[in-house]
Amino acid sequence: MSPRAAWRLEAAGFSPVYDYAAGKADWLAADLPFQGTAELAGTFTRRGVATVAETTPAAEALRMLEAQRYGPVLVLNQAGVVMGAAYRDALAGASGKAETASVMRFGVSTVRPSEDAAALADRMGHAEVTRVVVTRSDGTLVGLFFAGDVTSQPGPAAQAERTG
Repeated sequence: MSPRAAWRLEAAGFSPVYDYAAGKADWLAADLPFQGTAELAGTFTRRGVATVAETTPAAEALRMLEAQRYGPVLVLNQAGVVMGAAYRDALAGASGKAETASVMRFGVSTVRPSEDAAALADRMGHAEVTRVVVTRSDGTLVGLFFAGDVTSQPGPAAQAERTG
């Protein structure tokens, strides 16, 4: 919102008012709360995904993946930035003392939580991709988006229609 609009809102009695200079698109890409009926990827993102550090033993990462029941295991640095992903076959084939970094894939494709969920699921269907990593604009992890979750779970607009 512009500084002028922030001043007008404060003058009208609204508080607290913030001038978020980066704008609405950045706000939504940062996975921050919003009002409205938009069904964004962040709404459908699975947050509790298995994550490890690059130095985590591959065997431990595999145990985490098996407990999660879906993957991949996402490899994060100390700041929570996604560095790569480790998949079941690579983890299972790793030597006993191997670190996850030695079997992870670099260059993992990511999307922002601000993407339209239905459009993203459609693109994924055409590309024959079932899941994608969701990150904020700074590269920190939000979770995993599964295209099938969009059609199987009602988003906020559908939930509001049923409860409203």
